[in-house]
Parts: sequence; structure tokens; C-alpha cells
Amino acid sequence: MPVAGVRGQGRKFDVDTALDAAMSLFWRNGYEGTSIANLTTAMGIKTSSLYAAFKDKKNLFYLVVEHYLKTKGNFVGVAFDEEIHALPLIRRLLFEAAEKYTNRKSPGGCLIVSAAACVSEDNRDIEEAMEEHRLKNIKRLEEVLVADIETGVISSGLDAASIAEFVGTVLQGMAQRGREGASYITLKKTAEMACGYVESTISANNLSAK
Repeated sequence: MPVAGVRGQGRKFDVDTALDAAMSLFWRNGYEGTSIANLTTAMGIKTSSLYAAFKDKKNLFYLVVEHYLKTKGNFVGVAFDEEIHALPLIRRLLFEAAEKYTNRKSPGGCLIVSAAACVSEDNRDIEEAMEEHRLKNIKRLEEVLVADIETGVISSGLDAASIAEFVGTVLQGMAQRGREGASYITLKKTAEMACGYVESTISANNLSAK
């Protein structure tokens, strides 16, 4: 487990534990709603230690996002790695999101969606970086859909970009509703409806191509 040294005092603290504490704060309060004082209290370190180990608040936030994607938010990357075809991947993403985004052991929703909400112009780069994460997943889903079309799993003529955008939009909405306190049953129904729409669209496309 990685350990960060604290300059000048000879103390050490567990990086993962510190990042977990910071992740909960950024997730719950957003980037701008989380102060250095909040962070040092939650992480159990002094301000000088935070700057020595993590440089500044913004750099810490980006490290927290990386940590989130390897821990609480890793279900998306794992699904992409394990599912070969688009429909199973879409179903897995949506139904696992319903479960993860309503897990009350976490603040609810998705850190990437929540933390960058309503940032000021001074921190627009935070919003843009989080948007880049979301767009990357949409593009990755589009590529899986295109691969299915090229191999004949899905008939040609399907608008892969629009389907990927639809799924990404639904996931973002589910993240927001999870943050607002929506139940697993509620988001599960949303996942079912979204899957039904995608499946019927693909089926209609396959029939029209025959």
C-alpha cells in the first residue's frame, strides 16, 4: 500500500486512506464546496502536509478522481473490459449503475458527475476534465457498437453514435437521481426502460435491414 511522507515532521500517513476521506468530501460537497480545512480535518493531516504530499487542492482532486475510478467507480471500466458485445455491455452498465448509484455507503450518484457540478468560471477546467471522462466512455461504447455492426452482430444502418449518446445521457441522469436519493428500485426501472428502448431500436434496425 503506498505511503506518503510528510516533510519536516518525519510523519507518514496512508495515501489510500487519505484519498478515501478526500473522495467522500468531494463527492458529497463538490469541488468548490470542499475547503482545505475540510480536507485536512477529514484526512487527519495538517495543511502543510497536504501541500507537501499532494501539491494543492486541484491536484489532490485529480488524484481522487483516479482513485475513484479504481475503487468505487471501477464498475464502468470493468464492464468495458469484460463485455465483448454492445447489448450485454449496455445492460451491465445500466443495471450496475442503478445499484452503485444508490449505495448508501457512499454519498450517492457518481463522483465525476457530482464533484464538478456548478463550478465557477475559475474552475471551468475541472468541469471540462470531468466532461472528458464522460465523453470518453460514450465514445468507447460507440466503438463497441460499430464493432458489432462491422462483424454482423448488429445489422448495418444503426446510428451507433446516437445510441451511445442516449446511454451516456441516461447514465448521467441516473447519477444525478442517485445523488438526490432515488431508490435502487426507481433506478432499476429506469435501466429496464432504457434497455428496452435500445433493444427495440436495434431489433427494428435488424428487421429493416433484411
